[in-house]
Amino acid sequence: MKSVVISLAMLCTSVYATVDFYQVGGPAEVCDPSNGMRYKFFYDLKYTWLAAKDACALDSGVLAKIDDSDLHKRFRRYINSENDIKNPMGGGYWFGLNDRLVEGSFVFIDDTPLSYDGWSSRKVGKKTVTQPNNNVQKDCHGQDCGQLWQFPKKRNKNATWHFDDAYCLDKKSFICMYENGCSDE
Repeated sequence: MKSVVISLAMLCTSVYATVDFYQVGGPAEVCDPSNGMRYKFFYDLKYTWLAAKDACALDSGVLAKIDDSDLHKRFRRYINSENDIKNPMGGGYWFGLNDRLVEGSFVFIDDTPLSYDGWSSRKVGKKTVTQPNNNVQKDCHGQDCGQLWQFPKKRNKNATWHFDDAYCLDKKSFICMYENGCSDE
């Protein structure tokens, strides 16, 4: 009997872990049944990171917190599956990650440190470019705000949507998160 219960628990856990988002009110608004959070993709707006943070707050949310591999995979699969949201403005989606206070110490909006490594790494010729790279070409303060990066930008190939540090003053689409936003669904 004990082995049946354990096997059933393992089956439920593995099935539950692969559950993806479901839509509420269209492709730009989804619920995640694994964490009870609701997410909105503002794919047709283009704001700086701080303006996106403020826009989420005005909508009673926060910039999304993508803090583990499974959640990141769900975001990647969902974005690539929806034509309406797979081409955000500015080449990516702001989410709630930054190292604005201490360079190299990435934290989320709620000040929890980043513990999951979802950063991008790619070959450019013979060189490997690894993120975060804090590029200072456009801003002497470097790149301090986290985006889900739309790379590669090819119509016939899905983007990888890895983490990337970008200039906070760049204008991009963004994703807001709402706690307990799916409890009534």
